Amino acid sequence: TGLSNRFHFEEVLRVMTASSRRAGDSVALLALDLDNFKHVNDTLGHAVGDLVLQEVVRRIAACLRSNEGFARLGGDEFAVILGGIHSPAEVSAIANRIVEQFQGPLLIGGTEVFCGLSVGVALFPADADEPHELLKCADIAMYRAKQGEHSKICFYEDRYQAEFKRRATIKNEMNRFLKDSQFRLFYQPIVEAGSARIVGVEALVRWPDRSPVYYPDEFIPIAEESRLIDPLGRWIARTAVQQLASWHQSGFPSLYMSLNISPVQLLGGEFTEFLIRELGESAVETSAVTLEVTETTLFKDDNKIQSELTTLSNNGFGVALDDFGMGFSSIAHLMRHPVNAVKLDRSMQMDVFSDHRRRQMLEGLTLMLQKLDFQIVAEGVEFEEQRALCEVLGIHRLQGYLFGKPMSADEMTARLRRAMP
Repeated sequence: TGLSNRFHFEEVLRVMTASSRRAGDSVALLALDLDNFKHVNDTLGHAVGDLVLQEVVRRIAACLRSNEGFARLGGDEFAVILGGIHSPAEVSAIANRIVEQFQGPLLIGGTEVFCGLSVGVALFPADADEPHELLKCADIAMYRAKQGEHSKICFYEDRYQAEFKRRATIKNEMNRFLKDSQFRLFYQPIVEAGSARIVGVEALVRWPDRSPVYYPDEFIPIAEESRLIDPLGRWIARTAVQQLASWHQSGFPSLYMSLNISPVQLLGGEFTEFLIRELGESAVETSAVTLEVTETTLFKDDNKIQSELTTLSNNGFGVALDDFGMGFSSIAHLMRHPVNAVKLDRSMQMDVFSDHRRRQMLEGLTLMLQKLDFQIVAEGVEFEEQRALCEVLGIHRLQGYLFGKPMSADEMTARLRRAMP
């Protein structure tokens, strides 16, 4: 296979754990074992078995960085060292990528060979503070993974195992709920400053009404990692657009809809066509839909993201930069990408009444955005004082609990009808 042997691997592990002590981070050890490899050797012969091992190495190596330790410990057992680890989620992501390489068959000399992979994970120094103990912990976890009916990845420590199981449970539940369209969409009003007239709504996905309840901050990242964001995003868009069409036909033709878009959807290359087709079938104008992207979205494969957003913008969709002012915010992104609206993060309004400098910053930022002809939406408006300040600053639109929490489509319809002249 061209990999290190056990002796060299253990030397590398000793060096990396010593370095980890000094740096204050963690080292993850992955123990990997092929499933049913003995059956491959027995039925197809050892020559084919050797080719299988070489293909296995190629697939695993493709998921690793060049500086990560990778060795064959014997037979069909392999091990990987991951340095500079700061959370179990990092290890989960890499382990999942590796396991996904073996979901389908290996093509060996024209023959399809099915050979799954089980992965055990142990962390230094959380699980063991000596290299040989870490190897033992990873092996124990690997055997637990082989015994599992569903997950092929197992963390040694219970607290990490619990986290991994929780993520696996959420992923499995999402799969099930998507098949039955059980997710829920809530809608939060966006109002016109001054009149407080509802001019738009933001569609927000919620977990089905059953216990335990998981919140978007937890299940959306898992959906992105597992690519379930593709079917979930399509369901959200289709449901929201159909609801918007219904509102337009019920006497609210000027209402617009805001949809949150994941970078994973944009990078997939199919969502743009889907969205354009969906609006065409629903007879909703593209100008009635605003797509909200976060600034972190613009960091991912910038050229591809820019191309997709430009296509959407050229087709009439509005593009809003969400959470502006939270963390790192770049004016260059506003200028380079086809953004026509900016949503000021709720943090921009914190302490503005007691902190003169923060208020000056909000005033200056608002003035700059107005000069650049961006539509401005202030999020998180909860108090009358905030509303009054936004009106003084000339912010166009407001959103927050002062004007309404996220609500069901029926509740929003009733709210719209009550506001009719």
